[in-house]
Amino acid sequence: MIKLRDILNEAKLSKDDILAVVNRSYPKIIKAYKPGKRGIPKVEIHRSIHARLSGVEDMMGEENPHAEYDWDKNKIYLYQPRMTSVEQIIRSLIHEYIHSTQDIKKMKKNRELGYDNDPFEKEAHRAERNWKKFI
Repeated sequence: MIKLRDILNEAKLSKDDILAVVNRSYPKIIKAYKPGKRGIPKVEIHRSIHARLSGVEDMMGEENPHAEYDWDKNKIYLYQPRMTSVEQIIRSLIHEYIHSTQDIKKMKKNRELGYDNDPFEKEAHRAERNWKKFI
């Protein structure tokens, strides 16, 4: 069994390592933040955004985000190569979960302001600061 202390500072985490953190931390995140209108998003772990979208497991590309929230499917996707620590996993879960609670109609308008000026991105980044509460 993988213990939290064993993976706190590892640079490369397996899918099972990431899943162990998700299983331990995500219920705490759900309890701390009110779910959005669509309910609680499911979490999936993928090798890359390119592999997820193409269906080709080994597909990689130049750009790969840490995580993303899919508004249409109400899912949070974590991308394994970018999940290099427990902190990163928890911060990504919080950030994307916060997006799931936000209003999609306002989100589209906020995107016009640019990422750094988007109030929804600012809210998600602020929430990430509390990541240690969810270890």
